[in-house]
Formats: sequence, C-alpha cells, structure tokens
Amino acid sequence: MGTTLLLSLTANAEFIGEGGTAEVTTIKNAIELSDDSRVIVEGHLVKKLKNELYLFKDDSGEVEIEIEIDDEDFRNIKISSDDKVRITAEVDIDWTTTSLEAEYLELAK
Repeated sequence: MGTTLLLSLTANAEFIGEGGTAEVTTIKNAIELSDDSRVIVEGHLVKKLKNELYLFKDDSGEVEIEIEIDDEDFRNIKISSDDKVRITAEVDIDWTTTSLEAEYLELAK
C-alpha cells in the first residue's frame, strides 16, 4: 500500500521552474517570449475573426492578439465579450506575426 501511494504521488508531480509550469502573464509579456512557450493569459475574447480565430485583449493596455481556439476547447461553455476567461496557450511565432494557440479555456474566477 505504501508503494502504491508513493507511485500515485509521483504521477502527480511536475517540474516547477524555467520551462516548467506556465504562470499567468500579460499579452504584452507573452509576445516577447520564444516560439512554443506555454503561457496562461486572462482577459476577454473581443470578437470572432473567422472560424476558430478570435481577437483577445487583456489589462496590459491596448495590446490585442489573435488566438486560435479549437471549437472543442469551449467544452459547451457560453462566452461573451463581457466574460473574463483564462486561457492556457502556446506562443506561435510565424514570419511576421505572433499569435497564441489555445490548449485549454475556462471562465476566470
């Protein structure tokens, strides 16, 4: 039984530190990170630009960023531009643009 408990605790462990768990950051900070960095941002989906692509804004000023959110990431949650959301995402840097690709979306508490 002690071994089973130890294995269970080990399975839930994670690395804390640089390159490990993402922390809440602003869009202003996120756009300075390297490609594929994991971030958590809180703010508002301002509008839908096209299928699975939204304009997102947070409290770091007038910085807005495009964020790709797959339809299934909404998990039947109804969200308006008034709702504050928390999004775990990956920074996606292309030749001329930086955007975010959502991995998980929830209403902010």
